[in-house]
Amino acid sequence: RGSNETIYRISMTKVLITCVNHNSYSELDNFLSSVDIAASQVRNTCEVVVLVADNSSDKQRFDKNNLKDIQYYVYTVNNVGYINSAQAAIENYGTDKIESFDFTIVSNVDICLASDFFIQLIATPTQQVAWIAPRIYTPSSKSEENPYAIHRYPKRKLKILHLMYSHPWLLMCHKHFTHLLVGWKRKKDSSIGDVRKIYAGHGSILIFTQPFMQHIFPFNYPFFLYGEELYFAELALSLDMQTIYNPYIYVNNCSAHISTSQLKFAKICEYGKQAVSYIITKYY
Repeated sequence: RGSNETIYRISMTKVLITCVNHNSYSELDNFLSSVDIAASQVRNTCEVVVLVADNSSDKQRFDKNNLKDIQYYVYTVNNVGYINSAQAAIENYGTDKIESFDFTIVSNVDICLASDFFIQLIATPTQQVAWIAPRIYTPSSKSEENPYAIHRYPKRKLKILHLMYSHPWLLMCHKHFTHLLVGWKRKKDSSIGDVRKIYAGHGSILIFTQPFMQHIFPFNYPFFLYGEELYFAELALSLDMQTIYNPYIYVNNCSAHISTSQLKFAKICEYGKQAVSYIITKYY
């Protein structure tokens, strides 16, 4: 090697994805395929590791041999809910390793990543950013799931939500009319727009930056399900960090609520009520 030769080293962006599977092996298969395709577009600049947190009640053998551009590991974990199952998989993988990842993603398996997902993620400015909310499109309702909340909820809104969780028939009516209204509004305002600051993103896929993860892991989420959007939004605010919406990072919500649709509505209300009550007590 000549003395005048310059050695160039390409800095690899590292992404850790923890997806939670509950009796949804077909969706898991599709999800991993989409991650692998997206990773193939950045194989020289991005390393992608996927952890599967399998908390299924009906376990199936899962072995996907055709993944070429990602590393993946499957961990059988107790069903301790969405966020805490993801935490269990990360702890199995090695808590000490997460510091080396630029982004940590917690995700359901009922979504599919766009082929340029990682290209757009790497290009996203992350200074003072805690959480990146991508564009999530749901074909069944032809609507956008993000931004989940542009502004912080007033306390009275949370109290109304708590009241509705306490009376499931009220929540059922609210969900029906809100779905119609929000669906119409989001269809009407379907332009991509710019990257912008918001309060909270949708919980089906959570993209956390490394500085945020250093402060919030282990998650130790206090509930089984629901409320994670507001919980992480409040954590970001408490650290004086931003949550941003980047509509150029695209996700297709293929089989919305594939796991939670298996829950009885009374149970959904119980989990929701607990989460909202905690948010009010802790942050308001």
